[in-house]
Amino acid sequence: MTRRSGDVYALAMAIEDTPGVYKTPNVYIPFTSNSLDPGVTDDDLGVNVGTPGARYTYRKDAQPAGTVGAPAWPEAGLEHFLKMAFGSVATTRNIPSTGLSYTHLFSQDPSSMLTASIVEWADPLTAKEPIAYLGNMVNSFSIGYDGPGPITLSVDLKGSAIDLNQTAPTKTYTTARPFVWGDFSCKLDGVAVANATKAAIQIDKTVDSLSVGGTGFPHVNTPTGFGVSGHLEFPYEDWTELKKYISGTSTGTTVTSKILDRTLQLTTIGDLIETLYNYKMDFKLPRINMTLTDTKDQDGTEIYAMDFNANRYDGVDGGLGTGLIASASVVSQLVSVI
Repeated sequence: MTRRSGDVYALAMAIEDTPGVYKTPNVYIPFTSNSLDPGVTDDDLGVNVGTPGARYTYRKDAQPAGTVGAPAWPEAGLEHFLKMAFGSVATTRNIPSTGLSYTHLFSQDPSSMLTASIVEWADPLTAKEPIAYLGNMVNSFSIGYDGPGPITLSVDLKGSAIDLNQTAPTKTYTTARPFVWGDFSCKLDGVAVANATKAAIQIDKTVDSLSVGGTGFPHVNTPTGFGVSGHLEFPYEDWTELKKYISGTSTGTTVTSKILDRTLQLTTIGDLIETLYNYKMDFKLPRINMTLTDTKDQDGTEIYAMDFNANRYDGVDGGLGTGLIASASVVSQLVSVI
């Protein structure tokens, strides 16, 4: 008997051409955690058959769902999950005809409902037992800049069906390295935050699931929103940020009803690909509103802690884009996000 451990499993995905229809994986994810599960729900029906306490057990539902955690790793799922979260991507070769690097610009497309086939399998074992989760839609997508170590990626998914009749794929991993904390910087209102200690950004699509009749308990999934939020921390060195939050300006002295619109850019730059082009991950938010607290710990550094929500910017000089809530881009050697 060969018992399984989590170390023997591999994970791969492909954005489906038809929602819920299996597509052979083309991206391999070096994951750190994976809670994808068939989501089988059994229940008991209390029945009256002349014997008190009689029960009939039945299968109520089965919906695959779960969260995949991984480093933010270019060419290893990052671009594909971003495309699913935003809905649209435009790819440009940075050096026409001959270049090795490509810029993938992601933007919100409310009409897009992208889904993915995700497969997990016990790669080194004879009985690999691949489980294919079909029709997975991004429920939420988050990137964490949490200090020394890899930049983290967490994707919460809701699927539509399970398929136990697929063949385990052959792994092919990228040679790129994951983004790490030392690659990260950010700008608030166009000014570099010199000592950022923590940051995070999250996209919530809030998928609504409907169970429909049919073999295998299939589901229809629909994204019902697009919300962008996050968090930023850095040391308290003067009261400029406190004044901006309380009064709406850097010179105000009293509480006012004015809530200041800010801009935020989160940038991660990795290894050189060619000439002027490095691996890069960039998030641009032209209009955010922050809720600020300054943490006073007698034994530690006083910290500005800011929760933010991104809102649509329709002005003419936001600096980071007009008519959008957020955009993202990744520079990598991935030729296309398909």
